[in-house]
Amino acid sequence: MNNFTSTRKKFWVLPSRKSSCSTNIAKFAKKACRILGLVVRHSYFFSSIDTMRLLYTSLVRSRLEYASVIWVPQAKSYVSMLERIQARFLRSLFRRENGFYPAYPNTISYALLRESLVMETLESRREYNYIMLLYNTFNNCIDIPSALQHIHILVRVPIIGLRARENAPFFTPGDTRGPAYASSTLPIAMAIFNGHASVLDIADNQTNFRETIKSLLYI
Repeated sequence: MNNFTSTRKKFWVLPSRKSSCSTNIAKFAKKACRILGLVVRHSYFFSSIDTMRLLYTSLVRSRLEYASVIWVPQAKSYVSMLERIQARFLRSLFRRENGFYPAYPNTISYALLRESLVMETLESRREYNYIMLLYNTFNNCIDIPSALQHIHILVRVPIIGLRARENAPFFTPGDTRGPAYASSTLPIAMAIFNGHASVLDIADNQTNFRETIKSLLYI
């Protein structure tokens, strides 16, 4: 009865008393780097740029995004760690398309590479996944009844004499970037939604909602 497995491996995510998000981020980053190296080497003589992009998105980026709403990085250092993997691919793609290797980061920045090759940041894609998770949970598009109790709608009482101000639709107590929220999916999702509340409507139909988010996050 006292035997306790401190770390349980399930779907490549490690929920544990001792492990933190850094454990999972390092794990995903290490595997993604190995696969990216394989993709770059074996696609060296490919003539199709689209084939390289497909290999990257299906074999590398998919690993960096799998279950990301659970282990999403909060620290900027971890965010940068993941973006550097994509930057490495973009440099290879740029060389294949233009015939020379970009002197990143001194001459051609990561932002310019993304703009030139039409590739969104991994961070913006994670925000998209968070917002869609909140939308699907709130509108019962996915069957997680127990999660609804963690979604708190913020109701403000208007006070006469005060200037009207824009209200965030969801209540998120405390600091959603602090340790207490490091693995709290819905509070982080609500905080991200609140940041875009002026242009998002949680009651909109799913097609319009998706298009609005994609336009907002440049996806």
